[in-house]
Amino acid sequence: MEEESWGKSKEAFEKILANPETVLCMKNITGVNVGCGLLLKSFFDEFFLKHKKKSDIRSPKHPKVRTIFNYLNLSQYADVARKNFKDIDCWEIKSWETNDAKNTSFARMVIEEIIPKCKKGTRPVSPHPSNIASSVAEALLNSAEHAYTGKKKDAEFRKMYLGVGEYPGTSRLYFCIYDKGIGIAQSLKDNPEGWPVQDLVTSDSKMIEKATKGRSGAAKDKKEGRGKGLKEIIDLLASNEGRLDIFSERGFFSTYREDTGKDRKASLEGTMVAFSFPIDYI
Repeated sequence: MEEESWGKSKEAFEKILANPETVLCMKNITGVNVGCGLLLKSFFDEFFLKHKKKSDIRSPKHPKVRTIFNYLNLSQYADVARKNFKDIDCWEIKSWETNDAKNTSFARMVIEEIIPKCKKGTRPVSPHPSNIASSVAEALLNSAEHAYTGKKKDAEFRKMYLGVGEYPGTSRLYFCIYDKGIGIAQSLKDNPEGWPVQDLVTSDSKMIEKATKGRSGAAKDKKEGRGKGLKEIIDLLASNEGRLDIFSERGFFSTYREDTGKDRKASLEGTMVAFSFPIDYI
């Protein structure tokens, strides 16, 4: 496992999840971003569920990475004091079983718990947090409603994750949501109402793009399938200087990157929605 880039594909994840003697060698890692942190968290949760044991980490000496692992509850390092680094001092990780997710007020959680932790009283009050909370809540509800359906409905592992982080030099706060559900393309295929047949046989990236535009016709108001959730997020972000990246299976969509719409060689199990806002919006 020491030489394999385990996080690059779904196949690699499955291989190490099946091996109870897995050793993660991370000696050359010097930083973990929000998205990778959620992938690590989901891997450790699923590994523990499958084998009822924690996998062995050969950790790097870099104190920042050890701090990140502590925040993610991946492992405990008695020899390392917790430090507040600029880009992770507002880190917040939450996970929910999907049965409980529908009873959770995500918008209230973002407004009352996450944003105050990010602000920490160091920045003036902004009129925009409600817009941020609405975007985060809509993405979370979208995941809670659609991720674990179809072939993933009875899956043993059913969680979704929310991560928040501020990176140096970007002047932006990043939110990232991840689930290991069926993916956007499969969700559209399972619930084709309102989607032209020819639209459902294209690439994963094109399927994500179509999902962000919402359903057509009377079917857009039905509860089944992805309808208006992603479109509402796109519209809200567009009016609030927000940016969005979506990764689902091999698909990729972005509201600001030039390489959007091109399928990737590696396949991500499930869906990751990552968006950001200017720090002065918080």
